[in-house]
Amino acid sequence: MQQISNIHVDSMIPLEPPDTFLRRLPIDGKTVALVSQSREEIRRILTGQDDRMLMLVGPCSMHDEVACLEY
Repeated sequence: MQQISNIHVDSMIPLEPPDTFLRRLPIDGKTVALVSQSREEIRRILTGQDDRMLMLVGPCSMHDEVACLEY
């Protein structure tokens, strides 16, 4: 049977579980504050309490900031 999936994959490295990752790279207070503030700002935009536009851009789409802003 001919292989039809992952035909261009050279290798795979399994990701570590989130709890292991977080123990290795703990989140500091500044990061916690940024996440909390960002979530609140997004909530306000989605509920209409803030009239700014919310744009969600995936990491793979954001490799070229100029092209992203142009798009």
